[in-house]
Amino acid sequence: MNKSPNVSSRNGWKPDIIVCHITDGAYAGSITWLCNPESHISAHYVVGRNGQMSQLVDLQQAAWCNGTQTGKSGSAQYTGNATAALVKQRKVNANLYTISIECEGFDSTHGILTDVQFSTLVSLIKSIRQQVKSIFGIDIPLDRDHIIGHCEITPREKPNCPGHDFPYDRLIQTVKGLPALTTIDQANENTVRGWALNISGLREVDVYYDGAHGVTSTRSFTARTDVNKLLNSHGGYPDGAHCGYSITIPTDKIPIGKHTLGVAAIGKDGSSKWAYKDITISAPVLPPIAWIDSPADGTKVSTDFTVSGWGVAGEGVERVDIYADGKRGLASIKVLSDRPDVDKTINAHGWYKDALHSGYAVTVPVSALSKGKHIINVAVITKNNTATWAAKSITVI
Repeated sequence: MNKSPNVSSRNGWKPDIIVCHITDGAYAGSITWLCNPESHISAHYVVGRNGQMSQLVDLQQAAWCNGTQTGKSGSAQYTGNATAALVKQRKVNANLYTISIECEGFDSTHGILTDVQFSTLVSLIKSIRQQVKSIFGIDIPLDRDHIIGHCEITPREKPNCPGHDFPYDRLIQTVKGLPALTTIDQANENTVRGWALNISGLREVDVYYDGAHGVTSTRSFTARTDVNKLLNSHGGYPDGAHCGYSITIPTDKIPIGKHTLGVAAIGKDGSSKWAYKDITISAPVLPPIAWIDSPADGTKVSTDFTVSGWGVAGEGVERVDIYADGKRGLASIKVLSDRPDVDKTINAHGWYKDALHSGYAVTVPVSALSKGKHIINVAVITKNNTATWAAKSITVI
């Protein structure tokens, strides 16, 4: 602790008001001045813009930072000038019952704190309340009667301390511990939309399915004036005005079927809050495919030949029928063979049912066909009893 000699007794008073100030000077220089006996001023704490903090006066002593006078109505320090209700009522020197925190800054910063300075101030006020409870047996209420600015004690002398943009309400709500919130307004197989709030601000929103599989994320947030108006009138959530998210779901990363979609909103402090919604990923309606690998178009045959290829359908394949010239049945195949090449090439998403077993091959006796040109027709019959055709021409010589 850097000790300031500028202290006095509280004369039996218990501190129940925390007063925020602005140093109007740099951190180190302010500490030096507050510890100088010739300055005749002091503060219990100083909080720097880089998050550093020094204690100058023990909480059991009165610092010389909020001095008021009771007998001189014309004085700038007259208690009757105070806008803080408790200061105006008590008619004693406000130093006796206050705890002072100087925040590094200048008139030009208007009381705006850096993020790390704000975080340190939050932690400090939590610590002060715990210490006051332990030492004096009282709870300092978290409200604007007990968390005030110097300008509310001596408005004539210090009208801009700590500044008109000092975040009193946000500070109080953050010390209280506002809950992190994440909501899913809409979720389907294409999009997830909603909003999130975190007292540290929002860093990103991550999307998962079934608890562990990462799908996508965003660090772009949209305006949600409805949420901000309803839940952030106190300003405790720094990103309340832009807390919405709308994320396109890359469906190729989620298997077909029912899943639990999880949305994790990550705060700037690394904390997270989850929301969940069940969705169903449907297979797209894909056209059936019938394919002939052999014979090649225009092939001339004089001996028995093989008709081979593959067929797939979204609902699965019931059988493959082979014809000549569109009417003469040559074969019907119900047990299809393995075609891992087909499965890998066209079925990476798993949208064609049982594409691994999609192959067919049958030997056609040349004697079944007359000499001359013929069309070999292959019909892939789906489980829904629809047919998709492929054709190749051959010549029997």
